[in-house]
Amino acid sequence: MDEFVNTRGQGSLGTATNSPVGDGNTMARTQNRPSVPHGVTADSGIPGSSAAASGVHASGLSESDRDFIREIYSAKNLDGTPFTLDQLQFLRAENVRDQERALRELGPGSSTVGFYREVIAAFDERIADAKSPMGNAIDGLATVLVDPRANENDRRKKIEIALNVMKKEQLLGGDDPQKSAQAMGLICELIKQDGKEKEAALKALVDQEKRSPGSVTEEQFRKKTMEKMGVAREEAMLGIDDYETGTSSGLGTVIEVVNLVADRRVAKLKDLIAQEKRSKGSVSEQEFVKLVQAVIGDDRQKILWGVQDEGVTGWEPVIEVMKILLQRRRDAIDDLFKRQSTPGSGVTNAQINQAIDDYDTLKEQALRLGISAPNAREIPDQDPKVESGPPEK
Repeated sequence: MDEFVNTRGQGSLGTATNSPVGDGNTMARTQNRPSVPHGVTADSGIPGSSAAASGVHASGLSESDRDFIREIYSAKNLDGTPFTLDQLQFLRAENVRDQERALRELGPGSSTVGFYREVIAAFDERIADAKSPMGNAIDGLATVLVDPRANENDRRKKIEIALNVMKKEQLLGGDDPQKSAQAMGLICELIKQDGKEKEAALKALVDQEKRSPGSVTEEQFRKKTMEKMGVAREEAMLGIDDYETGTSSGLGTVIEVVNLVADRRVAKLKDLIAQEKRSKGSVSEQEFVKLVQAVIGDDRQKILWGVQDEGVTGWEPVIEVMKILLQRRRDAIDDLFKRQSTPGSGVTNAQINQAIDDYDTLKEQALRLGISAPNAREIPDQDPKVESGPPEK
């Protein structure tokens, strides 16, 4: 009879682990009736007490028995996730085996057998519910949540199925608020799991870059950052983001990436400046402009995020590059004037005007950055014969 002793422990059904299936020592098998002391059969009541005093009713089920059976309908794993269909079917099978043993030991009229009959009926209802469209969707969410092999794609498929079922039931007016809330709770947990994975992937890139500077490309950082931000937006929309505790939604790693990429660009811009000083004209204006735009963009992003610069700033090299480019354009204008003064050079006033316009455009950009620059030389009044083109015959 020891096999029938109740092992009801933590949780509604005595589950002492988060994965009760296959856990033979702590399985919620409803072994015997919760209210019956060890070694006493429910059929005889408690020696020395009347049935009413012992809490055992004529039906053979005590109020504690009935409470226990009622709890089957709402029982969950210790982590709060609902039992999966596989778990429910396993639990039912365990109780069927115990009922069969009670039949052999106590006979078909035993109230213990009746107790198991009620327990099995309760599991049957939960199993039927789990097989309904909404129940099946919830089961899919719960199963993929605890599956260590599941990836983001697996989780997203289950979320899509659940959302479609919820939408359909709402349209038909047959939605169950309790089940919808249960499904949304699981969806939130799955999205949190996605967030943790994205955080881990991004953190791995940061660690790699710190170990080996320059080993991670900007495209790799951009891709993982966008993935992380996408999940963070979902969490914010669902109200499950938690910036205070630095959990999966925390954007500390994203900010770290912003700083890493910005610092690399500043360093590269300084290298280009050094190269230009060593060999004048070796760096194209396009290279300078592209990198300057990126550095300025990083600075604006830091301002939007409220990120403080700690020693590394991109404005000093940006200003230096602007001065280099302004000087280049002034030199180009001077060169055009010099060449135009040579008969037959083919340099036209239109070419010079274009060069002056280009200089003025860059000068305006420099002024917006607080960089002053002198005016370009103007084309003096000239005899039309000086206009370019082949000499008159």
